[in-house]
Amino acid sequence: MKANGNVFVTSSGYAYDACKAVSPIHKVSAMQKHKKEKDQGKQYYHYHPMLK
Repeated sequence: MKANGNVFVTSSGYAYDACKAVSPIHKVSAMQKHKKEKDQGKQYYHYHPMLK
């Protein structure tokens, strides 16, 4: 993740913990969800590490 990579996990809690661990200030964005049309409407939940 520190090199702008992606990490796939089995729960939102694991995603939150992974983002928090790589954030220099140990904070993450609110949970976001995106929909990819090609995946028949699947929702992808994720976080972003906060940098400042």
